[in-house]
Formats: sequence, structure tokens, C-alpha cells
Amino acid sequence: MLRLCYQRGMPKPPPANIYKLYVSHQLKAGRKLADIALTWKTSVTETEKESLRAQLDQINLAFKKALTEWAISKHLPPLDSHKKLAEAYCIKNHLAPEVILPLSNDHSESGTDNVNPQIQHVGSSSMKKEKKAHRSRLPPYKG
Repeated sequence: MLRLCYQRGMPKPPPANIYKLYVSHQLKAGRKLADIALTWKTSVTETEKESLRAQLDQINLAFKKALTEWAISKHLPPLDSHKKLAEAYCIKNHLAPEVILPLSNDHSESGTDNVNPQIQHVGSSSMKKEKKAHRSRLPPYKG
């Protein structure tokens, strides 16, 4: 659900804390994660951490502003949670799995013959994969 919204222009959330922000900056520079973790524990000072906190606050403000603008452009109420906003977008645009109708025989009786036969409920029996016969690398025994 989030992937669909990201493909449609929804901004991605910033890192959750300053360590994740630090790691993302260092990974972009080409360093390995083990080296980054060791550097974080030993070499990063409190002033650098305060600088990262300030950066993260600015990034969070920019994200909230961009998320609100995206919600307004999609005619949605601005919500604090990007997951709830993505869910609202998918439901509004009929992209959520909850709105996919199950394919059953009772549609023809109720007068809804125009149901798309390719859209099926997730639990439909036609979606289940049949188990393939076990194949061995050895030829069959002819004894």
C-alpha cells in the first residue's frame, strides 16, 4: 500500500532517529555498516549528535509540509501518520485489497454480470498453486 503511494508521489518519511540519519549519510559515502557502527560508538561527539538532531528536526518539518501538500493535492484530509494517509488514498482510489470483490457464482443471480472476472479475492481457490510432483535427479529404479 505504501509502495503504491510512493510511486504516486507521496514523500518518504525521514529516518526515525539521529543514528539512522548518521548511518544513511555514511552509507551514501560508501562506508560499511560495521565501520559506521564502530565510529558512532567511539568517535562521534555530543556536538555532532546535536547537529544531527537539528538536521533531523528540519527534515521532519520539511517532510510534514510535503506530506500535507501531497494530501491536499490528492483531495485528502491532512493526517499526521503517513501510513493512515496512504490507507485513505488507496481506499479512495479503490487500490486497497479490502475493496476487491470476491469472484463467486452468485454475481449472475444478483444482476451484477459486469464484474471483472480477472479481479479475484485473495483467498480464492483458483489463486492457490498446485503442488508439483517431486522430481528426483536419479533415473527411476527398474529392478
